[in-house]
Amino acid sequence: MACTPTDGPTMEISCDGSSEPTMDVPMVHRSCPPRGSDVSTDFKVTCDFGGTVENAKVNVGNLYLRQIFAGCNTNQSDVIQPNAATGLGKTVVNNWGIYDGTCSEAKLVAQTHGMHTLAGKWSNWFTLVFVVGRFKGSTLQVMGANDDCEESEWAIVGGTGEFTMARGIINRRVHSVIGNTTTQELTIEFFCRMKEV
Repeated sequence: MACTPTDGPTMEISCDGSSEPTMDVPMVHRSCPPRGSDVSTDFKVTCDFGGTVENAKVNVGNLYLRQIFAGCNTNQSDVIQPNAATGLGKTVVNNWGIYDGTCSEAKLVAQTHGMHTLAGKWSNWFTLVFVVGRFKGSTLQVMGANDDCEESEWAIVGGTGEFTMARGIINRRVHSVIGNTTTQELTIEFFCRMKEV
């Protein structure tokens, strides 16, 4: 299977073009249940921030994370065995690769270094390190649960290098499960303070 040029990751960076780091964000209204009441009762929470830290929004798509569970190319390893009856506590360290396509010739774009633990759901904590181009060495700190469904989100809770103080989300979707390999399609969206936009 050959990779096509359209398989590559897409990255967009946007800012307001001024020398001061600002971001115009509209007022956000949400319906939330009040404390100590029935969930069906709603009230509005107004959130407003002036963007005194972020100066860029970054979108990255067409990325594919490969989890290889067994074999000579495995990229994760069990370090704590679970409770035999429930599976609770199983802990696995990982060094997953993130590629610009699904084929074997796809280029490595980033690595994840971290772990995931089974506590009802798989909870993930990892550092995503970009390994190519302008963003080589820049990181995103990521955490979140894998739901049983094929799609879920992970939170971006920090970053370093070009992605200082990043915050945002990674949308993940199971692309394929073949043998001992699960491939997940990732779409990354976050705000950060870039050194140079």
